[in-house]
Amino acid sequence: MPLKLMLLAAGAPFVASGLIFWAARYLGGRSGDAPGRGGLAAGRIADVLGLPMAYLVAQVVILGWPRLPTQDATQKLFWFVIAFSLLGAVEVIVLHRWRLRHAVRVGFVFVVVWSIFAPQREYDWEGAAVYLWPAGLTLVSAASWWSVERCHRLEHASEILFALGLLSAGTGVVLLQSSSALMAQLSGAVGLGVLAVVLSRVGDNFPVQTWLTCGFVSVMTSVFWMRGYLHANMPLSAGVSLIAAYPLLWLIHLKPIRHRSVLVRTVVASLCVLIPLGIALLCCFIESETDSYDYDYGE
Repeated sequence: MPLKLMLLAAGAPFVASGLIFWAARYLGGRSGDAPGRGGLAAGRIADVLGLPMAYLVAQVVILGWPRLPTQDATQKLFWFVIAFSLLGAVEVIVLHRWRLRHAVRVGFVFVVVWSIFAPQREYDWEGAAVYLWPAGLTLVSAASWWSVERCHRLEHASEILFALGLLSAGTGVVLLQSSSALMAQLSGAVGLGVLAVVLSRVGDNFPVQTWLTCGFVSVMTSVFWMRGYLHANMPLSAGVSLIAAYPLLWLIHLKPIRHRSVLVRTVVASLCVLIPLGIALLCCFIESETDSYDYDYGE
């Protein structure tokens, strides 16, 4: 990829997400004033549109506009991201009961998994595996979404967001090590979009709520590592390590940590993500060395 296109693919999602959240902050009033109804509405719109817009911009820059109809799994992600934003809008307007909301989310994730991994269902999986694999991947992705949203709802949203940005960017590095450059770029774009969201919250006493933003990161990161495992050379152990980051983030809510400074909580949250990322990278490195040894031995 040319250098100019790489810079554009990196900067465009950051700018797109940042503009939406900074606009919501501006409409919400100054830092010292609680937002009115208009500000709250702007915040909800930013939460629904901000990060998905960052991803859509990145995919258009990297791959161009998707064609219809499309059978390519990556191109399908474009339409599923739009559907995610529509789902977020429906949640804000209609789905206030948490049981119904989570049931709809599980159904949405299942449709995404079922569609994206259609080639595996047709050519690789047989018998019960055709249904067990999509069901298992859906369960993992939906559980990650629930975990990160609950962790974010408690408190310390900026620290969680920063850690999720690291997780998304780090997942891109893991995917690159696994010979999946395209997924690596898209995952990195999500990470840059999250960074813009975090910066928009600095110094704001009434920051925009980002529940759906956190959910979007968890779903997309899950999709990226699933594709890395099933389409590229990512070992299953690396995917398990990435999943482990979500429960580890709950550590910042322990009593010895949650009342410490923002810097301390951010460092702890970052370590909760960086350690699994380091293990995932080590697993990928060992896998690549093993494959190289087997190839040389076969020669």
